[in-house]
Amino acid sequence: MKFNELDSTNQQKAIDKLKDINMYEGWHEHTIESFMENCLEIGLDISDTRFTGFYSQGDGASFEGTYSIIRVNELKDKGLDQAFLDCATTLTDIIENNHSMDYLDCSLSYDLEFTYCHSNTMILSNCPERTIESEDTAILQAFRALADHLYSLLSSEYDYLTSDAAIKESILANDLDFKISDPFDNTIIL
Repeated sequence: MKFNELDSTNQQKAIDKLKDINMYEGWHEHTIESFMENCLEIGLDISDTRFTGFYSQGDGASFEGTYSIIRVNELKDKGLDQAFLDCATTLTDIIENNHSMDYLDCSLSYDLEFTYCHSNTMILSNCPERTIESEDTAILQAFRALADHLYSLLSSEYDYLTSDAAIKESILANDLDFKISDPFDNTIIL
């Protein structure tokens, strides 16, 4: 029996049974690739990402990469999310406010001692000695905000893929057949 031939109660049972139908290996790759491309636009070359999710303590996203400054005015009309523009603005402001600094090259990594994966596991390294501690903190916070943005993007994609509407769409697209195995309790099987 096709999905549309089931009554509404059994349609919901079928959806519940197939909750992970859209959670194929690599479901997140497009989101991460798009994020990395946008990061390149602001001068951040990401070499690796990690994330855990969703809805548990310690979940989040982090990344490793290197940063070379791109001036904010070069980013106009690129169609970037506000999170990327905010990060670039913060970093440009640090350079412009530190008159002895005309560039900023630094590296980010995540601390592998943590069992969790989130933005606060990221550490800053190889920053120019000309930066002061408050600037290092501001730089790291800007990058952590981007990691939180990545987690938000991944969480939204996950929520969509596991939503009833997306599951129903996949069931219909795959033309799945269902059978009610026990007419007394309406057990659904594929």
